[in-house]
Amino acid sequence: MNLPGISFLPASHSRHRSPGVSFLPAWVFLLVLLSSCVRESPAESEPLSHKDTTIRIGYSTPDSSGADLVFPRFRGGDSAVTHKLNDSIIRFCCAALGKPGTSIADAGKVFVDEYENYLKETRELAGEDSTISFSPMPWTLEIRAAVECIDSIICIRIDEYNYFGGAHPNSSTTFINFDIVSKTFVDVEKEIIDIDNFTSSAEAVFRSTRGLGITDDFAENGFYFPDGFVLPQAIGLTKDSAVLVYDAYEVAPYVMGPTEFTLARPKLK
Repeated sequence: MNLPGISFLPASHSRHRSPGVSFLPAWVFLLVLLSSCVRESPAESEPLSHKDTTIRIGYSTPDSSGADLVFPRFRGGDSAVTHKLNDSIIRFCCAALGKPGTSIADAGKVFVDEYENYLKETRELAGEDSTISFSPMPWTLEIRAAVECIDSIICIRIDEYNYFGGAHPNSSTTFINFDIVSKTFVDVEKEIIDIDNFTSSAEAVFRSTRGLGITDDFAENGFYFPDGFVLPQAIGLTKDSAVLVYDAYEVAPYVMGPTEFTLARPKLK
């Protein structure tokens, strides 16, 4: 074998070196060869990390609709984990913009176009009927997604605020819980081992947070639990706790607002 800058002689000639020619020990060559074989690519050795991305859509004029999106973009680590996390956030944003299953750019265009069509139709209607006061509020959408925990389970909290017409804006909270080991999304309520005990604890803290006694009737105090107390749709898992968020309208009138509290993190299956 001949390599640039390195000369080798047959074993029988190893004791007879020509003047002016230097030789490297065989173990040096083997070390170089082995190190070149086991060298990892940067992508494989890079740990999982994330960095916030900010996207603004629309707002071309003070009276136009628009959306502000802030969310983490993951990189490094297991490529399957990174892809699923990033894809789940993009899917959420596209659905919020009104065009599920597309890119943010395409969904953003649909969002702006739909408002322009709504504006045009409303203006035409106002022109035909002089009794209609035309002063539509622009549509707005704000999404703030943040990583709450990176442990065996990655938890991402997504807070959404929107106004698409009507008497008032709306807000909601969603949690994405992802198991790094199984590389699957976690349905928290289905995975809790002692769900009855967890639900009982949640009810006690809910009552305390809302100033209700243990025997106070929910309906008489404005809450909707027709079939008994239930857990909220939004449950996020951090390293040591579970965050529970009942959105406005979920179990009470809009005017009463959301309800949020924490419990000790339950054991999962």
